[in-house]
Amino acid sequence: MAKLLFSQLAEADLRHIRDYLTKEAGEAMSDSFIDEVDRICDLIEQMPDIGTAVEFLPGIEYQMFPIGQFRSYLIFYAIVEETIVISRVLHGRQDIEKLFDDE
Repeated sequence: MAKLLFSQLAEADLRHIRDYLTKEAGEAMSDSFIDEVDRICDLIEQMPDIGTAVEFLPGIEYQMFPIGQFRSYLIFYAIVEETIVISRVLHGRQDIEKLFDDE
């Protein structure tokens, strides 16, 4: 099984989303979001090719996968050798291409 690693940007994304959900919907909702992220990451770790190829991002071959019951949020990841790198966790309405360009 491949090793899973979160980039600093992905960790910052998760903190931001958790803070937002806590403020807007309460701590139970933000805890539920983090639990769902953990569940999806376990799934990606077991089946790395489960995601959809992201063709609008040049360079690294990224894949994306929706976060279960929080389907508006997407996990973007790349497989680098034996490691699955979670690059970003973003809301689908964000300007995803621009956010990756800014990296």
